[in-house]
Amino acid sequence: MSLRERLNDPDDAVRLAAVRRASTSGEIGLFEDLLDLALHDSAEVRTEGGMAEVYEHVGDAAAEALGRILRRRSEIDPRVRAAATDLGNDDDRVATLLYYIGAPYEPLRRDLAASAEGRLRLRAARAVLSGHRPPEMTAALLADPYADVRVEGLRAPRPDPE
Repeated sequence: MSLRERLNDPDDAVRLAAVRRASTSGEIGLFEDLLDLALHDSAEVRTEGGMAEVYEHVGDAAAEALGRILRRRSEIDPRVRAAATDLGNDDDRVATLLYYIGAPYEPLRRDLAASAEGRLRLRAARAVLSGHRPPEMTAALLADPYADVRVEGLRAPRPDPE
């Protein structure tokens, strides 16, 4: 069974193992499959975790694999830009994708943050962990005209009273 077939297997554990292999395989043509999994696969797989039960999200693993692949490229991939701006995609999944692909895609995240569309600004906000948001970002979120963005701004840690 090819890696591409395993990425599309109905068994969640098989897809998770295939995602882990895909980022280092060098096999051509896996990008679209990984992007689709990152945006749409909500399965969680129980994995080895010592004494505790550990579950790994297939979509998150695919987003992380895409991050490893995309770090080898110098420009923002137009397929990622299209996925990030497509309002048919789930906001949390897009934000998770942007989080995992990381710093090379910060210009795209900033473009979303400056968008006139509230849901795109929400995706940009959620792509930055609340504990890592600078105070000026939190202030901008709290002043945003879109209610969901303001709510996201409330998730920031409270400053220590001095």
